[in-house]
Amino acid sequence: MKTYYFDDYGAASNGAFDCTAVWNKIVAEINLASAVIEFGSGTYLFKSNIQLNLNQGQYSNRSQSITIKGQGKGVTNLLWSGGTSSGLSMSHYDGAQSECRYNIHDISFITKDTNTGTAIKLENKNPYRFGRGYLSMRNVAISGQNGQASGSYGWAECLNLNTISFNNIIDCDFIGNYHPNTNTNSKGVIINSSIGSSNQTLSSIVTNFTDCNFLYLLDGVENGVGTQGLSISQSNFTNCKYGVVVPENGYQISISLSQFDCTDCAVFLSGGTTCFLFSNNLVFTSQKNGYGICCNSYVDGYIITGNQFEGAGTENNVNAIVMNASSPSGMNTNIISSNIFRKYTTGILLASASRGWKVFGNVYALTSNTVYNQGQNNSIKD
Repeated sequence: MKTYYFDDYGAASNGAFDCTAVWNKIVAEINLASAVIEFGSGTYLFKSNIQLNLNQGQYSNRSQSITIKGQGKGVTNLLWSGGTSSGLSMSHYDGAQSECRYNIHDISFITKDTNTGTAIKLENKNPYRFGRGYLSMRNVAISGQNGQASGSYGWAECLNLNTISFNNIIDCDFIGNYHPNTNTNSKGVIINSSIGSSNQTLSSIVTNFTDCNFLYLLDGVENGVGTQGLSISQSNFTNCKYGVVVPENGYQISISLSQFDCTDCAVFLSGGTTCFLFSNNLVFTSQKNGYGICCNSYVDGYIITGNQFEGAGTENNVNAIVMNASSPSGMNTNIISSNIFRKYTTGILLASASRGWKVFGNVYALTSNTVYNQGQNNSIKD
């Protein structure tokens, strides 16, 4: 596998020289081979979107591996400026025997624009197959040029995975410019599935986040329709509006050993979700009218256990867990147990549509309402 050293092709890492033509020259030389593109230290400016399309062509069975690497996040910076639609876009056409791998390591993706484009987009363009893509992303930072806060630069989306599966994302920083009082709505990671030629859902499956930071984002992680196998561990969601959002039909979601301090809701499950484990997390609900976990649709196989929920005070209408969702036929297949709730208006609110919840062994302190049960066929032993 050949390594292409970016500086050897005429690039300058001074933040002023447009490196787009250098990228295109290297991509043309790579063609359909596997390759490593290595950047040196400094800032490489791009004034337009850069692309790399792997094994293109219908029913392609060609395998390919592409590695993009720098010398470390904050050491190697890829900078976009000038209202570009996106940063880096890569795609492949998943064939029956193909194996395409994306590796992005030790590098930063920075924008000098506000609410514009996607820093990294990966896509499987085969409308007939579920998404295999094998992403390894490690020690990567994605942000605006002057960091985070109201009015600062920021991508519209940090990372977009469209029908890409088997993803491992480790030690990465996703930093936006979200602020509740401004129209700055950066999103962190969006995981999408697509609808195939026969209206079947072509799923993105297996995405693992470990040791990641999500800061100043509208949504930290948005797990789209039909996606399956989301795992988040030892990660931090701070000053986001929502930490994790599941708009519709999520499957097999595990969140553990992580910390949330979000303005509206740490985990918002607005669509039906099957198999959800939320364990050993620390959740701060520091804003008025905020929630820890909120679910508004079909649920099956929920376990919420071993977490500590810290509220903003009983006078601020903060609720740790709000469930307005039922299990199949009201069976007791969902458990809320062994959590600590402090300084909440309501610890656990089981709204009128809730069915089939078991609540036991929780501890409440400085909380006005421990469990408020408006539903049916719920077992409350607190």
